[in-house]
Amino acid sequence: MKKIIVSKRGEGYFDTAIMALAAVMVIALALAIYPVVIAKHELNTFADEVRRQAEITGQVGPQVNTKIQSLKQETSLNPSITWDANFLSGNRIQLNDEFTISLSHEFNFGFGPFGSWPITLKSKATGSGEVYW
Repeated sequence: MKKIIVSKRGEGYFDTAIMALAAVMVIALALAIYPVVIAKHELNTFADEVRRQAEITGQVGPQVNTKIQSLKQETSLNPSITWDANFLSGNRIQLNDEFTISLSHEFNFGFGPFGSWPITLKSKATGSGEVYW
């Protein structure tokens, strides 16, 4: 009996099984994190494109709202948008005045049927007006 317990025969099978299980768990974690990374990238792009539209037009007006609606359709994101700026009058941004657009979006992170929890993705973009009013 002592010979059987001390024997190293078959040890490779257990090592291989444990390594395969660890590899599958790493792949499952990567597949769970991948959609979050993509959503964060899309949210950053969303903020940059809206910022650029506001810089070019010099105001938060119909062109910016149209851009926001088209980006919502393209990305399937519906972020809450907050503007931080010293607007000249109404929604106009004077030449070289800085403004910041902040976006936040709730995203469900998890492993499908095994449970998920919401996380908040945030993105900011800062720009300055390019129009003299």
